[in-house]
Amino acid sequence: MDGNTLRERTRGPGLYRADAEPFPALAELYRAIATGQTARLRTAADDSLYQSFNATFHAINCGEAVWPRSVAFYQADVARSARLYPLTGGMPANITPCAFWPFKPAKPVRLADHGPANILLVQNLRDPATPYEGALRMRKALGVQRTGMITVDAGGHASYLTTPNKCSDAAATAFLLGGPLPRDLRCPSDGR
Repeated sequence: MDGNTLRERTRGPGLYRADAEPFPALAELYRAIATGQTARLRTAADDSLYQSFNATFHAINCGEAVWPRSVAFYQADVARSARLYPLTGGMPANITPCAFWPFKPAKPVRLADHGPANILLVQNLRDPATPYEGALRMRKALGVQRTGMITVDAGGHASYLTTPNKCSDAAATAFLLGGPLPRDLRCPSDGR
């Protein structure tokens, strides 16, 4: 078991699941690491999900901004990050394919508080990757009067058809199929 695999296994269930289903397996992995018994768990692992996720993640991320190309920049940033946040070992600051991305980033879309009045934001309350406070700031930047928001009492990253939550999925689907823009809908947990 290496550090990269550990971080991917932690990040996957920690960020992208709204329920606690993967947590017992994650606890078993942590126990196995603590006792040096990871060979069986590592052999049985299916990393194809992470490979697909990483390819998509980098294609989006690298296309959104200009990234530093200097390896020395990342070396210094990793050392600083590892010192400040030892649990991650500098991984979030490490060099990625974006440093060598062959395409120019897409032109950014300017946020404005004017324009179409049919913007819908769907946000989980306990999203560790894109916190709820950020969604509130986005709504303000877009203009509260023209932006509807569905708040879901759930964890995990991504909401629509991902959480899943019957209340938010139904409201968002109805809007996408031509229904009215939900203004301030709060959806309770589905018990997950």
